Amino acid sequence: PRAAPRARDAADARGASWLPHLKRTVDASASPLSFLSFVERARVEAVSRQARDETLDPAYWREFGRLPKLHERVGDPSYSREAIDMLRNDIRRIRRFGDVEFFSTFLRKTPSLALLVTLELGTASKLNSKVTDASLHIVAARCPALASLNVSSRAITDKPIIKLARPALTSLDIGLCDKVTDVGFRAIAQNCPGLTYLRANFCEQMTDASLGAIATNCPSLATLSVMGCRKLTSSSFMAVGTNLPSLQALTVCLLTQDAITDAVLECIAAGCPRLTKLDISHRQLITDRSLECLAANCPRLSVLNIGGCPLITDRSLDEIVANCSITELSLHDTRVTYEKYRAYLDPYTRDYVNRLNNPDLPQPTFDLSEHSSDYDSDEDEDARDY
Repeated sequence: PRAAPRARDAADARGASWLPHLKRTVDASASPLSFLSFVERARVEAVSRQARDETLDPAYWREFGRLPKLHERVGDPSYSREAIDMLRNDIRRIRRFGDVEFFSTFLRKTPSLALLVTLELGTASKLNSKVTDASLHIVAARCPALASLNVSSRAITDKPIIKLARPALTSLDIGLCDKVTDVGFRAIAQNCPGLTYLRANFCEQMTDASLGAIATNCPSLATLSVMGCRKLTSSSFMAVGTNLPSLQALTVCLLTQDAITDAVLECIAAGCPRLTKLDISHRQLITDRSLECLAANCPRLSVLNIGGCPLITDRSLDEIVANCSITELSLHDTRVTYEKYRAYLDPYTRDYVNRLNNPDLPQPTFDLSEHSSDYDSDEDEDARDY
């Protein structure tokens, strides 16, 4: 008679074992974890082994980058007011991260970051002034699958760049890293043959040896921006035109005047027929001759900035507009006449100018909310009212 109660007590103790164990596959985007911030997901891993296993889904960690620009979401009907408020709070939280808290607590204690593919530590996350060599060493050690890195910090040197330069890396933005020298850039050239995007603006230690090695060893490079790299000369850009047939976007402004000449631009035009975007602003040695060569060889060219090129006239502009797919054109401080400039305005801008010049027509209005600056460019971000 005593055995029966004991059996019932044991059965009661088992509780849920009486019920069938149901397994249901839930998409990562529908999981409760998808509503947590990256920091909160990292903390979930420390709760239990089961919680850690739940957070290992690659969909949760594949991209840790900038949050959506707030001004792009405010008018989005798919975002409720509550979602916008949550986004404001997340932006504040991310921007207040310190280097020690972020890299020591987050990167070191989150094994799921081995799945990380994209990491942005630019000005949007407000980490740019705090990222150090030690921080990037941790990234190199903990994120072997990293394919895209955006970091802007004057404290970065060659050592972590050498560690991060590996075949998986295809996109690298190290603008303002003015302590990175030829040693770091050669490591990129030798170890990143699949590199497709390189932004090295104001890397003042970059020389012809660096850019020449990258042009020779990274034939898939599609986007190159070396604005403000004043040690570069025409020889490195001749190498760009000779070795980068897949190049689509090139920014070469704020260099020495003899770095970009007609001969250099003709070489780039002949060797980079897929070019769609070109910024050669404030090049005082560029003439109509090289622009006519661009028009003949780069039919896909859609965005062209030749502002501040005083030798450009109507002649080359006619060729560019007739043979290329121009959608955006900057012509300030050139010899292009006002009549020709107005003739090539896009319909929206032409209508806008006509309204300004004709007071009898309804005047255009300004909606500043649509043109508010993003949060990754201003120095006084902390004073903004989100």
